[in-house]
This record gives sequence, structure tokens and C-alpha cells, in this order.
Amino acid sequence: MRKQIKFPNYHAVSQPGTNSFGGVIILYQFHLECKVVEKYLNFLMIKLTSNHDDIHIGAIHVPPNSVPPFQLLSKYQNKSFYIFGDFNAKHKNWGCKMNNTSGVHLLNWFEPTGNEIIAPTKPTSKRSDAIIDFGITHDAKG
Repeated sequence: MRKQIKFPNYHAVSQPGTNSFGGVIILYQFHLECKVVEKYLNFLMIKLTSNHDDIHIGAIHVPPNSVPPFQLLSKYQNKSFYIFGDFNAKHKNWGCKMNNTSGVHLLNWFEPTGNEIIAPTKPTSKRSDAIIDFGITHDAKG
């Protein structure tokens, strides 16, 4: 991120990306107890502590024609986590008209891990009618 974004009563944590469309940012309110636990290009993870429970919240950008960084995502497998961002992953299971390699890999990762997608019902891409911006979590129901 070239310029730090400021919102009243919020802290901002950012991480640059590998191209002009990449990079991620997380905003959180001043009163929350938060710690940055992981920073990589196009990936950022914070840990919020609330009522003695840790919740991991992440931001991600997966460049086009790449696959998600499963080595990073898998670190949070047995934790409460929510990771949101531009996955550039298309799959019919979350409302896309076609699948791409990233979408197939992500769906194949969901099945054995039990992780789930939090997907909008409308397209999120400006260049197509695909849903490429969404979240993943350990538990989409709760």
C-alpha cells in the first residue's frame, strides 16, 4: 500500500503485494486487543483476543493464474479463523459459471480440512461475472 489509510477510531495494518492490484489491509477498532501474527506478500493475519478466546482474521490477494498459499492457510487449520480477500478462484460450487485451477485447488483443500467458504451471491469481479472475492473459515455457520 503506497499511502496509509486512516479512519477515525481505527488502526490500519497493511502489507504490500506483488503487483499494482495486490496488497492487503485490515482495519480494526482502537479498543480491540490485536496482534499481527503473520505478514507475507499479499497476505496478512492478525489475532484478536476477546473474552480469552483468540480469533485469527486474515486478508489475502491471490494474483491471477496463481493458486492460494495453502502452506499459510493450513497454519490456521485447528484455530478459529476468517480470511477474506481476492482469491481469484472460480468454481461452480460458489456461483461461478466455470472453474479455474485456483478454484479447483481451493475446493479440493476444503474437503479434507473441513473449512468452508463465505461467498456473496452476486459477482464481485469488475472484468467478469465471477465471484472471486470471498472469505474462508473454520465454521461458516457460527
